[in-house]
Amino acid sequence: MQTLRTKGERLKCRVEDIISELKDAEFRSRKKRKREVENWLENVEKKINELQNLEQDVEQSDTLSGLLYGHGKRVENMIKEMDELVEQGKFLGGLFLDVHESKGEPFLTTKLIGEAFQNNLQKILEFLKKDDFLSIGIYGMGGVGKTTLATHIHNLLLEESNNIFHNVYWVTVSHDFSIHKLQDMIAKTVLKRDLTNKHDKRQRAAELSRALVQRGKCILILDDVWNHFCLEEVGICLKVNGCKLILTTRSIDVCRRMACYETIMMESLPEKETWDLFKDTLGHRLALSLDIEKVALSIAKRCAGLPLGIITMAGSMRGVKDIHEWRNVLEELENPTTGQRDMQDEVFPLLKLSYDRLKDAKLQHCFLYCALYPEDENINRQELITFFIVEGIIDRKKSMQAKLDMGHTLLNKLENACLLESCRDRFGERYVKMHDLMREMALKITKVSPRFMVAAGHEKQDGLEWMEDLEKVSLMRWIIKIPEGMSPRCPKLSTLLWSHNHNLMEIPHTFFVHMRALRVLDLSSTGICELPNSILNLENLTGLFLENCYQLEYVPPLGNLRALQVLNLSQTSIKEVPQGMEMLVNLNCLYMKSMRNVIVLPTGILPRLSSLQVLRLDIAKIVGLSRCEIMAEYVWCYSDKGQGWYRPDKVQAWPSVFIKKDKRVEISKFRLMGHLLPHDIQSLCLSRCHNVHILYNGSLLFKDLKVCEISDCDGIKYIVWLFSSNEIEVEEDSGEKSPCAPLQSLEILKLNSLSNLSALIKWGRQGDERVMTPLPAGTFFNLKDLEIENCHKIKQLFQPGLLQHLENLEKICARSCYRMEEITAEDDEGMGACSSNNSNATIFSLPKLKTFELIDIPLLKSICKGVMACYSIERITLFNCRQLKRVQFSLPLINGQPSPPHALQLILIDKDGQGWWESLEWDHPNDKNVLQPFVNYSNNSNERWL
Repeated sequence: MQTLRTKGERLKCRVEDIISELKDAEFRSRKKRKREVENWLENVEKKINELQNLEQDVEQSDTLSGLLYGHGKRVENMIKEMDELVEQGKFLGGLFLDVHESKGEPFLTTKLIGEAFQNNLQKILEFLKKDDFLSIGIYGMGGVGKTTLATHIHNLLLEESNNIFHNVYWVTVSHDFSIHKLQDMIAKTVLKRDLTNKHDKRQRAAELSRALVQRGKCILILDDVWNHFCLEEVGICLKVNGCKLILTTRSIDVCRRMACYETIMMESLPEKETWDLFKDTLGHRLALSLDIEKVALSIAKRCAGLPLGIITMAGSMRGVKDIHEWRNVLEELENPTTGQRDMQDEVFPLLKLSYDRLKDAKLQHCFLYCALYPEDENINRQELITFFIVEGIIDRKKSMQAKLDMGHTLLNKLENACLLESCRDRFGERYVKMHDLMREMALKITKVSPRFMVAAGHEKQDGLEWMEDLEKVSLMRWIIKIPEGMSPRCPKLSTLLWSHNHNLMEIPHTFFVHMRALRVLDLSSTGICELPNSILNLENLTGLFLENCYQLEYVPPLGNLRALQVLNLSQTSIKEVPQGMEMLVNLNCLYMKSMRNVIVLPTGILPRLSSLQVLRLDIAKIVGLSRCEIMAEYVWCYSDKGQGWYRPDKVQAWPSVFIKKDKRVEISKFRLMGHLLPHDIQSLCLSRCHNVHILYNGSLLFKDLKVCEISDCDGIKYIVWLFSSNEIEVEEDSGEKSPCAPLQSLEILKLNSLSNLSALIKWGRQGDERVMTPLPAGTFFNLKDLEIENCHKIKQLFQPGLLQHLENLEKICARSCYRMEEITAEDDEGMGACSSNNSNATIFSLPKLKTFELIDIPLLKSICKGVMACYSIERITLFNCRQLKRVQFSLPLINGQPSPPHALQLILIDKDGQGWWESLEWDHPNDKNVLQPFVNYSNNSNERWL
């Protein structure tokens, strides 16, 4: 019996060794154990159970004779059987089947369309080859193609024969994410086994980590990640020779908080690639008629470059031949009330996920607020934040700087979640924008709750329905005449945005009677002459915006509006401060700039506005300030204590209070002394500082200046005055000197109403007529936008030698410069130009120029003496330049014939200039015919500004 027990222990040890070897090998790879191994393990388990039963029977025997008689034969047979099992357990042929290990199966996916997709694909593949890139985040709005790009990467890695990665794993992360669920999904994908029986999170993570490490170099793709999490907590350990991670998400915050080594933003397709994808999805079997193609182009454009929308709409129209059906679909897409069914069912629910996942009522409120603006509108951040403050989204008890910080934080979060897009204007001012389909999704939400009525811009509306449950209404840029006596019953209405309606001349006195909950009323840029008396009932009103109401002469007493926080009366024609204004104890911001009349400000009114934080007055138009309140010369500065006015006797304190973050100074009506300005400012705005003659003269460097606006400074004669072409050196904070060119960092230069400006640059000392020398290298090198307006003394915009420094220039705007005769002076010294191989004409190259505007330049005779090569040009505006006889633009040649620049979109000519355009002379006989399709004649002065 002892021998049998020894044989049994030996067999158990062999079983443990085999099971350990099986687990280890299966953990490292996808090897499959042989069937004979499975059978052997089953037989061993049965034999061990028989041994245990035999031992129990032996213990129960009463006599030795009974033991020998009853069990001796069984023991002998079992010893033989165990010897056989031990011999079989050697498995000289191995434990596993010799099978080919697959890296995985390629996924079905759509074709990649567009240059950006291809570039991103190649960029990610290159990143994966580098040892120091362990994780890559792909982010963008829903439906933009993140998963499609990741799928192509997955398939390419599987198909490449020389791929350095042993395995590629794909896991789609569920919306109801948890660490436990993600571990289960990775276990099933990587280990091909179930971890549900293991409950300890750390043990599960350790097992997953060991599995990934033992698989060597591999790629783990996590698709549709909504929340950041700790990789180590899951069991994902990123190593140079181990696992690398690719994740897709709608939020750049996820990429940042998961420390992605590189992030790739997926953006909407441009118009051409949108049409290419639409046609590709539509199929090539059906040739579109010209009428259908025109409608199809409009449908594709309504998809706003979103691949999901494009594929959905093109797929729904595949095989449709009837023009009526095409037009009907376009009508549904353009109608915000009904919508189009395929978009409603397939696209909008996917986009709404991003909104729902915000899980923050303030953020959702801010997002929906942006839908009040017209389609494709660039929405000024500062304006939005002001609305957020008066709406109560941002706590009014905070300081002004804290409110601004909170507002920008909210908008940043929406941008980071790809619900809003970020953009800037030519002056660097920050804006946000809603993707067209995101806006339609938002409007769909506001049909239910909260209830909005939006008729902004040129949107189609069958009529305005002033329902009782409305909370917000937007009639921006929507021409409307209000019937006499109209009084909408909207007791819940909190916001009415009615700005930019110049044809709105009158509002009935009864209009606001049933809007007692109204908090925000924006009537900016309307044609109203007076406010109706019913406004006095709006006791909850917190924001009243009347800026640019040029005809407005009367505002009723405001004493009842004690909740008012923001009052903007700038550029109105009122002649006195509204009565009762001293009662506005909650007023935080008062704007009365550029008033059309002189305003008498009652003595002592400012001290009674105890909550006032921001005051903007046009001092020349304000009369009645007491001596202690007077600010005849003032400076507006952004300090570490917030924005504020600084008296002239406090100006020397600027360097200590100047905020390092903004580095922005605005100065008006001040006798400026340059040495008082901080040396590292990045934005400078000068207005009515008449003692300033030159911005740069070698001593006042402004080496970091990026934005410069100068207006109404009668003393300005030049922007730059150079005494030599020698390289200038500046002393850094470290004490070392480094070379510096004049205004080398400047990106935006805006000059307005400078009556004595005669040139951008002056060479030599006063009275020195020596020959002009080349400009120091780097002068104006980063200049992108140049705008000059109402400067009537300047004759040449660009002097000899300047053009060669402007290779980054993107925009030129010259307006109402009545003595300007030439844009680019003839370059006798050959600086900034080169000769054409085909003629003696000089070619001036501006490779990045996109916008070229010449408006009301009546004496302009020449753009340049040679020709200008501007192959990136997008828009050209020529208004009232009748002396100009030739437009010297060099057009690209294809097979010897001129062709339009690839980016050209529009040439805008004033309506009265059609005959002038027809009479222009051209360098090539076909130039005019090539450009004619881009020409648009306009009699709307607003269309001048591109």
